[in-house]
Amino acid sequence: MEVSRRVIQTVIAAIVFGVLIGLIVFQESRGNQSVPQSVFSKPRALPAFQLVDQHGKSFNNQSLEGQWSLVFFGFTHCPAVCPKTLADLNLVLKQTHKDSRIEQQPKVLFITVDPKRDTPIRLQQYLYAFNPHFLGIRGSEDEISFFTKQMGILVQAKRTGGKDYDIDHSGTVLLMDPKGQLAASFSPPFHTQTIIDDLAYLQKHGD
Repeated sequence: MEVSRRVIQTVIAAIVFGVLIGLIVFQESRGNQSVPQSVFSKPRALPAFQLVDQHGKSFNNQSLEGQWSLVFFGFTHCPAVCPKTLADLNLVLKQTHKDSRIEQQPKVLFITVDPKRDTPIRLQQYLYAFNPHFLGIRGSEDEISFFTKQMGILVQAKRTGGKDYDIDHSGTVLLMDPKGQLAASFSPPFHTQTIIDDLAYLQKHGD
């Protein structure tokens, strides 16, 4: 019995030691990795979708190809989060033009989660105030609902009195690569320099 107990203790000690060594190696390997936290280890393909831009032109998966895109979901009646995020994205564009690491300037896409009120003309007028190059995207309520769910964007409308309503939604900014794949995700609060650094990393190390 004593021998068996010692054998068991030895085995347990060996297992614990192996686990500890594994954890140390894992932590060291993580520490040596230069992949930014917001960047996905492997770009993710998007589901097939069909929307329209603020000019009435079709916007689908192929529309994302050949460019880097910063995508934000919001709505024009948004009181704080959307204006702040769009202002930050405008600052990102200004800074990327001065950053020699950025080989291709990203486009900013604003996908409305409130297509009922966000008409094409309203999207144009709203986005122009931030940057005339921002592009608004919309679709039917069903199309937007499907796409936001597929992209992991939470959207919840709530009545504020009478026919008025507000919308709670995720404040995430998504970065799409030139293959139209999801390459990175940035959660608020945003640091514009982090977005720029991660974009530079992906343009250098991406496929």
